[in-house]
Amino acid sequence: MNAIYPMSVGEPSHQAMRNGPFVPLFERMTKKALPALNDARARWGLAPLSAAREQYMRADRCMVATFPTVDPAADAVPERVHYVGPGFAPPQKRAGDMGDTRRVLISLSTTTHSAQPKLVRSLLEAAEGIDGEFHFIGGVVQDEELPGNVSASGLVV
Repeated sequence: MNAIYPMSVGEPSHQAMRNGPFVPLFERMTKKALPALNDARARWGLAPLSAAREQYMRADRCMVATFPTVDPAADAVPERVHYVGPGFAPPQKRAGDMGDTRRVLISLSTTTHSAQPKLVRSLLEAAEGIDGEFHFIGGVVQDEELPGNVSASGLVV
């Protein structure tokens, strides 16, 4: 998965953060696809799911493409969850230990689309006027366009 482990773990505030927005939205998005998902699982000899989120609980291993330092509940995830990191250097400290500097991760799709250059320009213009550090991942970002408070990895051209 490409974000923090989404299921409930750790303190109640971390559980609310994960389950509050994620689980109902994920269930709504995957409900119509559940029969097709279960058909695919059956072809591989896997038991059907009553909800798509069950895959997270049934998986032998779950690889998370981020660093544990960006997940406030990283110490509470199940043993089968492994942080493998994204395609850029890890932060040196957990978010709560980083002082008052605002940091924003902007994750764009790895699939480009016709409106993406305009979106990237708008995001860069907005970032330039904000006191904080920004990091783009994915998408297409022109290296020479980056303001001083913006870094990028992925498809930087």
